[in-house]
Amino acid sequence: MPLFCLDDKGKNCWIDGLDILYIDLYKRKKLRFHLLNGVYVFQFDGSLETCVRMFSPFGFEELDSKNLVNINKIKYIDDKLRIAYFDNNLHTTISFRNMYKVEHLPKKE
Repeated sequence: MPLFCLDDKGKNCWIDGLDILYIDLYKRKKLRFHLLNGVYVFQFDGSLETCVRMFSPFGFEELDSKNLVNINKIKYIDDKLRIAYFDNNLHTTISFRNMYKVEHLPKKE
C-alpha cells in the first residue's frame, strides 16, 4: 500500500502503508504517519474517521480520539498507563473505552 508523503525535511517520498505504526492528526488537516524510521506528513482533507474506513482492513484500530494504530505492530501494552509500545520504545496512548481492543496483547512486565 504505497503512500505519497513528505519526510521530516519537507521532501516528497513514498512509504509503505503497512510499515505504519500509528497515525495521528496534526494541525487539523494533516496526518502524521509514525514509522520505525521516522515521521511522515500527509496532506489530508478529511477526518480521522475517514482514515478508519481506509485503514481498518489493514489491521488499524482507533485506540484514542487522536490516533489510529496498527494493532499488528504493537509489541506490548501497559494496561495501567494505557500505552501501546512498538519496537524502539515508540509508543502511543490508548483510551479507557478502547482498552478492550488490545486486551489480548502481551502486557508490560
